[in-house]
Amino acid sequence: MPFFKFIPELKFCFGLGNMLNKNRTDLTDPTQLIFTQSIDRAAVGMFVLTFYFE
Repeated sequence: MPFFKFIPELKFCFGLGNMLNKNRTDLTDPTQLIFTQSIDRAAVGMFVLTFYFE
C-alpha cells in the first residue's frame, strides 16, 4: 500500500529531581511518618510507546 505509513516510536522520560518530601509538617501522627522515612528517593520515570498511522 503506497499511501500507508506505520511509525512506532519508543520514548524514555526520566526526571532528575527527588519528588519525595521528608519534612512533612502536616502529618502530626508519628505512625504516618514511617511511609516517607522508609523510602530514600522518589524519581519520575516513564516508557512511552506510540504508534502513528497515516
